[in-house]
Amino acid sequence: MRYVIKSIFIISMIFMFFVSCSVEYASNLNHGYYIGIVNFNKDRKESFINQYDSEGHEGSRIKFSLEGISYLGNFVPSDDSYFYAKSNDIVSTKGDSYLIQIDKYNNGYTKIDLDIEDIYKIFMYNDKIYITHSLNKLSICNKESLKIVKTVSIDDHVVGKIHVDDENVYIFSRNNNGNSYLNVLNKDSLENISRFNLSKFGLYQNDMFYYEGKIYFTNYDVNSKIDSGKVGIYDIYTKSFDYINTIRNNLDKILLYEDSIYVTVRGDNKDLNKDSVIKIDRKSLKSYKIEFDYNIKVFDILDDKIFILSDKYLEIYDAKDFKLSKNIKLNMDKNSVVSGLILYS
Repeated sequence: MRYVIKSIFIISMIFMFFVSCSVEYASNLNHGYYIGIVNFNKDRKESFINQYDSEGHEGSRIKFSLEGISYLGNFVPSDDSYFYAKSNDIVSTKGDSYLIQIDKYNNGYTKIDLDIEDIYKIFMYNDKIYITHSLNKLSICNKESLKIVKTVSIDDHVVGKIHVDDENVYIFSRNNNGNSYLNVLNKDSLENISRFNLSKFGLYQNDMFYYEGKIYFTNYDVNSKIDSGKVGIYDIYTKSFDYINTIRNNLDKILLYEDSIYVTVRGDNKDLNKDSVIKIDRKSLKSYKIEFDYNIKVFDILDDKIFILSDKYLEIYDAKDFKLSKNIKLNMDKNSVVSGLILYS
C-alpha cells in the first residue's frame, strides 16, 4: 500500500513538473522583458518584428504581410495580452492607416480598420485607446469593441506625444501663425478645459514625459540664432509653468529617472547624423553631454534601464548613471528600415 501511495506521489510530482513547464513556456512573457524591433523591408514591402529577450538573445520573428508597419505610441502601448502598432499604406493617396493588435502569447495579429487617416500617436488608458490622427483630430477607441466612440477636432495641427491621467488628456498643437499650445481636455468628453500658449518656450514641442505630477517637454525655435532649447515643465496641480535652459538647440526626446532629466539633441549642420544626449540634474541643474555616432530613433525607459535604438544597434544603459550595459547588433534584412521599439514584460 505504501508503495502504491509513494508511486502515485512520484507520478503526481512528475505530472505537476510538466504542467508547470508548459505554463512557463506557453507565452513569450515567461521571463523578464522582451524587446521587439519593428522594421520594414522596402524591397519586399513586408514588415517584421524581431524579438530579443532581456539578455539580448534573438528569439522569434513575426512577419506581417503589411506595408509600413511601425511602432505607435507614448512609451509602451500594451496591456496584459496585446501590444499595438500602426500600418500606413504607403501606396494609398488617402493616407489610409490601420491599427494592428498583436497577441503577446501566440504572435498572431489583427488588422483593424478604424476608418481614420494618418494615425499619428496612441496612448492607452484602462479600457480606452486615445489616438491622434488626420492632422488635427483626437479619437477615443474602445479597447473591447475596437470601435471609435468619440472624435474631436483640435484647433491646430496636433504635434508630439500625448498623455492621459485620471481626469485629462494633454496634447500639443501648433498653428500656421507661429504659435504653439498645450491643450488640456477632459479624458471622457474630450471637452477642451484649458489652452496654454507655449510660444515663449519655443515654436516646436517635440516630446513630453509625465513624472510626479508634472509634464516635462522639449522645446526649440528653428528661427533662433542662438542655442535656445528649453525643457518646459507644466505642474498639473498648480497649472503653472517653469523651464530649464539647456544652451542647446534641436531638443528632441525626453525621459526622467529619479533626479535626472535625459534629453536627446538632434545632430546640427556640422554633422546631421550624430545625435547626443544631455543629462541634467533636476536639483543642481548641472548637466553634461554624451555624443553618439548615429541618429537616435527611439529613446525609452523600462525597469531602470534606458533603451536607445538606432538603425544598426539597440543600446541599453543603466538609468541611474547612464553607463552602457548592453549593445545588441540588429539582425536586419538588407534594405530594411528600423521604425520602432516595443518593450513589454
